[in-house]
Amino acid sequence: MIVYHFAGEVECNTFEDVEKILQIRTKEFANGFTLPEEANTFTLCGENNFPFMIMMVKSDIASLYIVLEEGDAGYVSIDSLEEDKSGITIFYADNGEKVEVLNCYCLSFSKALSVCKEFFETMCLPKCIDWEKL
Repeated sequence: MIVYHFAGEVECNTFEDVEKILQIRTKEFANGFTLPEEANTFTLCGENNFPFMIMMVKSDIASLYIVLEEGDAGYVSIDSLEEDKSGITIFYADNGEKVEVLNCYCLSFSKALSVCKEFFETMCLPKCIDWEKL
């Protein structure tokens, strides 16, 4: 599996390798752009770029988006943050742009790690959380 993130890309052969990469938070982009807070966006890709999962992370909050095959609109994680179920969380795309995500589509980073592990092992839509089809 290839994992892309703000600082580049890494080939990962074990979930332990993936988990190490998913811990990275930064304010700095390779092009010199600086974020107002530490964050990261990860793309976990299977062979030939499909399926793939995007994990946006800020502090201990994450949001997941998965596309199983080319032409598929994909799925977004459903969970709800306990702190503010009706609010939004601001993440950052790999180009530094703000991405506003409803908190009902956000989950804890630890839960997102479990989802990523299932995705790594099966390369299918993880069953450990609920998803909304787009």
